[in-house]
Amino acid sequence: MTHLTINQILRDISNNRYYRILWIDEGYQLLYFIAVLDKGALPIPHSVSKLHKFIEGGSWEKVEKDSFVSYREPKNEKEKQLRDEAWELIGSLVTIEPDIYKSGTRGKLLKDVIQKLKVTKPRVYRLLRKYWQNGMHPNALLPSQRGRKRNMQVAEYKSKVGRPRKDGNTGLIINNEVLKVIERYGRKHYINNRKATIRHAYEMMIKEYFSDYEYYENGVLKRVIQDPNRIPTLRQFRYHLRKLFSQEVTIKKRSGSKKFDREYRGKTGSVLSEVMGPGARFEIDATVGNVYLVSRFNRGWGIGRPIVYFVIDVYSRLIVGVYVGLDHPSWNGVTMAIMNTAQNKVDFCKDYGIEITEEKWPSAHMPERFLTDRGEALYKGATSFIEGMNIAIDHTASYRADMKGTIERSFASLDATLKPFLPGYIDSDFRERGAEDYRKQATLTVEQYTQIIIYFILHHNNRYMREYKRNKEMIEQDVAPNPVGLWNWGIKNQSGKLRSFSQEYIHFCLLPRAQATVTQYGIKFKKMHYTCNTAISEQWFTRAAMDGNWKVKIAYNPRNLNNIYLILDEEGCFEKCELLEKDVVYRDRWLEELEDLWGQENEQKRQKEHEQLQAKINFIAEIESVIQEAKKEEKKQSQYNDKTRNIRMNRALENAADNSRDLSTASENKPYSSINTTNATSNLYTEARKGNLEKLFKRRKKE
Repeated sequence: MTHLTINQILRDISNNRYYRILWIDEGYQLLYFIAVLDKGALPIPHSVSKLHKFIEGGSWEKVEKDSFVSYREPKNEKEKQLRDEAWELIGSLVTIEPDIYKSGTRGKLLKDVIQKLKVTKPRVYRLLRKYWQNGMHPNALLPSQRGRKRNMQVAEYKSKVGRPRKDGNTGLIINNEVLKVIERYGRKHYINNRKATIRHAYEMMIKEYFSDYEYYENGVLKRVIQDPNRIPTLRQFRYHLRKLFSQEVTIKKRSGSKKFDREYRGKTGSVLSEVMGPGARFEIDATVGNVYLVSRFNRGWGIGRPIVYFVIDVYSRLIVGVYVGLDHPSWNGVTMAIMNTAQNKVDFCKDYGIEITEEKWPSAHMPERFLTDRGEALYKGATSFIEGMNIAIDHTASYRADMKGTIERSFASLDATLKPFLPGYIDSDFRERGAEDYRKQATLTVEQYTQIIIYFILHHNNRYMREYKRNKEMIEQDVAPNPVGLWNWGIKNQSGKLRSFSQEYIHFCLLPRAQATVTQYGIKFKKMHYTCNTAISEQWFTRAAMDGNWKVKIAYNPRNLNNIYLILDEEGCFEKCELLEKDVVYRDRWLEELEDLWGQENEQKRQKEHEQLQAKINFIAEIESVIQEAKKEEKKQSQYNDKTRNIRMNRALENAADNSRDLSTASENKPYSSINTTNATSNLYTEARKGNLEKLFKRRKKE
């Protein structure tokens, strides 16, 4: 184990940040370091042993050449005076170790100096930071040369140098005064204005500085520029501007440091120098699939574009894990990809109807560390994962996809390989007017698309990689440069970084948690119902019917909701719960698919509710129409207004009238021949009914 020393420079490879060690305790347990390039940096405490692990694991490294230390001496008395004044302010502070590094005690130490020497707090912090970052010696306080504009001095010539101009003009001699003008206008109108061009900056300089007089024309102020021999040319302006501002400064100012690091920084190293063998680092990333899919429930329903996660071993380029989902990139998606990383791939492929041998896809392990996007991995789930498995997760700097170059190239290969075959594939013209609507071509379900992704991975893992740089031992042993061959050779010959965990433990660490409700109909999660041995033996469903529902903690796999897992305690004990037969329609479906189904059903319900509301309104109108007609008839017979008397007799009369009407209607509906055959009987019956009605009417009148 290499010993760490004070003033040593370390580099965090995952984000390319550099740190200087300021202090190490006598027991070699704790140290303080500071980020040497951060403007607002302050000392950070860190465990010595953890740093050693990072260095041994390849995620950190010791930097032999300290390019941040200031070695120069004062150039003149003024610089020496400035240095001595700065040292007088902080010289006593930097010796109070480790209190000056601690945030809890630093403030009081600074307060005493500020009151005594009558200086501002920001100035003291600025000098301390400069001292610590630049090498921890008095000359570190000299005026910084780093980041200054280039030397603004040119040789003073009395006559124009260079070849004569073809137009016969002598041109302007660029002296130090003109150089300052070029610097000022170049900075204002080009360096600090990312929308402007060099020509624009040049024209603004000529307009504002090299004009003889002004005049108004139609109320507009105009300027007359000087003679061509008295103004610099565009070529001169461009030449001196590039001498004054380096290309790095120009790009960083105009495009930002992130774009410079991503597109313009030197790339002399190899990613293989950062990893020792298989499992040293797995890269995780997600991309939106360029294809539209349909629902497994109903192929007439479009479900949008899938999200594809890949996990790749940096050393061998083997794709060791995959997840295809419908949710937006998130920690849950990363979780599912990590779970697949540790899954036996023979079993995984079998779930999708693909038969393989282990030699085709030999990975079922966890790595020493993961590298993923900052945005996706900063979710709460990452904490329990790191603590539970002791696997580090590194994050790339924001907007730095180039730091995961291995996996980015795999996504590009996926896109190029599948493009000619997939129905519903989105071409580059999809935003143009008149372009084809690729959603209408969607044919594949998410399960079928996953099958295609698996076939792509099997092809990728066994392909010949012409660009792979084999080392001496690989060449001697004639190792085939394909991911499977490199993976197998690396496990056998390089330092082993792979880790194995049981599926149960991985589930405990990674499966998302939720709450389910115990009801009389089952353990309800989302819209599905489950049962388990504990629920049956303890009569949960009967208790819920009698005493009411209650909540229980569960874990679930979004890719397979045939089961959920009842959490019995925090020590990792689970009990599997089975989906009830009444919800069999949800079997073998993913959570995203089910949520899409429920969304479709809810939309249909909303539409039907509107139709039902319209039908109910029509029903009410029909009832009100009948009631209004009845009230009109009641007004015509207002003399018979007692509705409480003779109810039994009235009922009998009404019943007789109904029977008579029913009989008459039935007779009218019978065929003509049928009526003739029963004519005598019918007449007798009708007369009898008629006599009965007459008696009732007479009785009613008497009363």
